[in-house]
Amino acid sequence: MDIIGRAAELAALRQTIDRAPGAPPNLVLHGDPGVGKSVLLRAGIAYAEQQGIRVVGGSGFESEAQLAFAGLHQLFAPVMAYLDRVEPFHRDTLLRVLGMRDGPAPDRLAISVASLAVLCAVAEDGPVLIAVEDAHWVDHSTREVMMFILLRLQPYDLRAVFARRPLTATERVTPGVHMLEVGPLDDEAAGRLLDLLHPELPPSVRERVLAEAAGNPLAITELPQTSVSVELLPSGASLRTRLETGFAGRLLELAPRIRTTLLVAALDGDRLQHRAELSPYELLEAERAGLVTRDSTPSGLRFRHPLVRSAIIKTASPEETREAHAVLAEQHQADPELRMWHLAAATVE
Repeated sequence: MDIIGRAAELAALRQTIDRAPGAPPNLVLHGDPGVGKSVLLRAGIAYAEQQGIRVVGGSGFESEAQLAFAGLHQLFAPVMAYLDRVEPFHRDTLLRVLGMRDGPAPDRLAISVASLAVLCAVAEDGPVLIAVEDAHWVDHSTREVMMFILLRLQPYDLRAVFARRPLTATERVTPGVHMLEVGPLDDEAAGRLLDLLHPELPPSVRERVLAEAAGNPLAITELPQTSVSVELLPSGASLRTRLETGFAGRLLELAPRIRTTLLVAALDGDRLQHRAELSPYELLEAERAGLVTRDSTPSGLRFRHPLVRSAIIKTASPEETREAHAVLAEQHQADPELRMWHLAAATVE
C-alpha cells in the first residue's frame, strides 16, 4: 500500500513487522491529530495480515481511559482460549483482573508476566502483531502492562506497533521503546494529495487550503468539503477546532435518530456496534456525511477519525449526553464497573 509522502514511515513499519535484522520489535507512531497515524497503522495491519501475521490489540477510547484494565480486556477478548495453554497461576491472575473470577486483585508484576505468557502462547501458533490505535487513551493500568510487554518482545515471534498523540509535558520516552514522529506532509506531497482528492479547486482556493492545512492530511481531505469555509473560520482557531467544527456541521444535517445512535456509539468507545439500531438507509446517510466508513471489523463500520467521535460528543447537549449514558448503563448489565461509570455520568450534576 502506498501513502503519499509516507515512504519512510511505511518502510520503518514493514521492517518492524518483518522483524528485519537491526529493526526494533516495537514502534510507536506519534504525531498531531489528523497527521495520518491511523492510516499508517491500518496500512501496517494490512501488510501484516498479507504476511500471515496474526493481529491482536485494539484501540484506546477516551470514555474508557479511567476504567482500569479496559484495554487489557480488549486485547485478550479474541484470544481467551489461549489462557488454557499457560500455567494455572497465570490463567487465574488474568481471569481475576478481567473480572471473570473472584479473588484478591493481583499485583501489577503478576498481571504483566501473565499477559506476556498468553501472548507468547498465541505466538507459538505463528507470528503476532500487537497493534493499538489511540494508545494515549488506553487506561493507565493497561499502559503499564503494555510497557512491560514492549520491552520484552525480542526473544519471541512478537512485534508491536502503537499510534498515539504527541507526548505530554509530564511523559518521558522509555528507553527501549522506539518512537517515530509522524510529521506534516512536505509541500510537494501535500499538493499532490490535494490535487488527487479535490482536482476541481480553483487555484486561489487550493492555495488557501494548503496554507490552512499546513501539511495535515486530514485537513487537506476535509477543509475543501466542509460547510465552514476557510474564510469564515475564526482566525485564532486551532486546526483541531476547525476540523471538529466541519464534522459537527455535517452531523447536524443528519436526522435526530442517526445523531443519537452515533452519540451512544461515540460514548461507548466501540466501532459502531450500535449500527443495528439504524436502517441501511440511515447508515448510508452517516457514511455519505463522511462521519463513518466501512472496514473489516465485525460491525463493518467505524468512525472515520477520532476527531469525528470527539465532535459528536462535543456537539451533544448535556441532556442528550446523560440520556446516552443511561442507555449504555442499561446495555452494560454484564459489566458492573462499566455500568456504574455510565450510571454516574447519566446523573444530573
